[in-house]
Amino acid sequence: MHTVLSSLPGLVEISSNIFGLQGLESEQLGSLEFARLPLGAIRRTLGGLDGEALVQTEFRVEPLARYPNTIEFLAWFVRDQSRGGVPIQLRPFALPPQAGELIQLGTSLLWQIDFFCIVPMGDRSSAHLTAIDRIANDLEFALEIYGHLLTKNDV
Repeated sequence: MHTVLSSLPGLVEISSNIFGLQGLESEQLGSLEFARLPLGAIRRTLGGLDGEALVQTEFRVEPLARYPNTIEFLAWFVRDQSRGGVPIQLRPFALPPQAGELIQLGTSLLWQIDFFCIVPMGDRSSAHLTAIDRIANDLEFALEIYGHLLTKNDV
């Protein structure tokens, strides 16, 4: 997935992590330790589900004036995957506008793609990796069809 995302114009600082959500309780979500997680989605289930893991990919976007279509393209792609039954979402993430003397407004915005999967305890198989590969292949296919539109400013 990381490789495919890096081919999109304007996406920078791409990283991925996997978080085990099993045992996570909704009361813990106020902690800074969990601030990067999709809090609304986890609160809806009152915490992590049995065997649930979250694969999260983060990235920043260069100024939208330069690549105005990339986020819109990704928003469509992720919504389309979700409509097809993939437990995935795209959401923005930002830090507070100011922390002490440090002004963070205008510098902390990034985007996260959250993919929820069940990884049974003790199962070291790569079923979730296969699912991520399938999403990456779908994204590559979508780019083959629509990629030429991403750099057009007059779409």
